Amino acid sequence: MIQAFHYVAGGRVAIRRIWKDRELLPAQRRLDLGPLREGCLALAREVEEEGNPELGHAIARLSDFRSRNAGRGPRRPVAGAATKFECADFLAGDLGFVFLSLGQWNYWDPKDRENGFVYDAAELVKFGALVREEDYGRDYATSLRGLGAWRFSSPRRWDTALRAVLERISGSSLSGEAARDVLDAADLAGHWPESFQDPELLYPGALSMDYATQIWVDGRQVGPGELDR
Repeated sequence: MIQAFHYVAGGRVAIRRIWKDRELLPAQRRLDLGPLREGCLALAREVEEEGNPELGHAIARLSDFRSRNAGRGPRRPVAGAATKFECADFLAGDLGFVFLSLGQWNYWDPKDRENGFVYDAAELVKFGALVREEDYGRDYATSLRGLGAWRFSSPRRWDTALRAVLERISGSSLSGEAARDVLDAADLAGHWPESFQDPELLYPGALSMDYATQIWVDGRQVGPGELDR
């Protein structure tokens, strides 16, 4: 069985809060999106100053669209929550997923210990999860910059091109049978295909605690009863 790991910063306090809510929320429902929006507006201004105001305006419009749609569903912002997401991830719509690393914990700091929740990756794929070879953030950012060399005749064409470039990258995620086949092959072989440098799993929307197979707090596996006390 290939396991999927969701690391939680904040130790026992953060774990107990999530356990009480009974679900892991995607970033767009737990983060203050203000800094990401500001980052996108800063990128838009930078692109405009580089001589491509049309692309800058398209970036600003897509950022506004993502901001409006992020409000769907109940939000539980976590004060001071950290994130590694950047503007390109926001524009691509990735903040609507819960991210999990595949096969091992993905710590933010080498000194960190196991802290979070573990799932059966194949089970989550049955419920619509996606599998990626690696993080797409760098590809998103590179493609955004590459659009600067293009020229289109109208704002609508710029909007379409921007979305198409991001969707071409995100669309290479594996789902359904293709995702299951990769997981099965990795499980049997004991290693990932060569192209899978940093595999990850993306679950759409909120992820229920009911599917969690393990809970870890500060480097120690705990039972649900310890969190209920």
